[in-house]
Amino acid sequence: MLRIIQGIGAGAEFGSSAVLSVEHAAPRRRGLHGAWPASGVYLGLLLASGAVSLVATLPPNDFLTWGWRLPFAASILAIVVAMVIRLRLHETPAFQKMNETRQVTRTPLREVFKHERKSMFVLIGTQSAQSVMAYLFLTFITAYVTGTLHLDNSVGPLAVTIAALATIVTLPLFGALSDKIGRRPVLLFGTVFCGLFAFPFFWIVDGTQSRAGLTIALLIGLGIGIGAMFGPQGAYFAELFSAPVRLTGMTFSREIGGAVAGGLTPIIAISLVEVTGGKSWA
Repeated sequence: MLRIIQGIGAGAEFGSSAVLSVEHAAPRRRGLHGAWPASGVYLGLLLASGAVSLVATLPPNDFLTWGWRLPFAASILAIVVAMVIRLRLHETPAFQKMNETRQVTRTPLREVFKHERKSMFVLIGTQSAQSVMAYLFLTFITAYVTGTLHLDNSVGPLAVTIAALATIVTLPLFGALSDKIGRRPVLLFGTVFCGLFAFPFFWIVDGTQSRAGLTIALLIGLGIGIGAMFGPQGAYFAELFSAPVRLTGMTFSREIGGAVAGGLTPIIAISLVEVTGGKSWA
């Protein structure tokens, strides 16, 4: 129940941050500035997986009784910092202009379904592809290397930490690239790359069954594949919708795709591994 509540609270985080960044940016820099919130997502992931990596080094009994609570307690500091930033934010020039001319709609979700359904479905599809890969790389793989390959509990979180650090760098690079060559080519490259890398990813992980192998596989998958898929999203998704419904259309559509595709992916992946007797090919 608490996880569901947390998910609802985090649902509009990226969309709101991306719209703020994009609407404050110059048109030719929207890809770059829209990627900073994506880097923020992976900075949070870096802090979280880093904290888990540290407490996972505790003796198993200590970790299960009290060690796992430490990252949750420490997150209070992040909440304080986030609240200070949010309380000092100003609305974007685009929203202020709409407010002055009374163009702000009272029923933005209705307007999205009525006039901008195509953008909604494009976004849901694009987000679903990225969510599937992200949840495989970030959620499923940590359970897989522990439960199936029987590696130490700290291997998965540490590999994710290192890969997340690299992805923080590549996300704005791919965002900036989308300013040069367009959003769609970068997004399509990331999608095709992840599809082609699916089997090599598990060949590396299964073949080496080591911390180094998992780290290399995640560095490639997250740094290049997810970097190209996620980096341009802030600008691309914001540009799909007109200003009066931009935030609602983006956050609603993105979270539908993320919840359905991303939420089900680890469950499906674990089931497939169990059905095939611990084989990753399925």
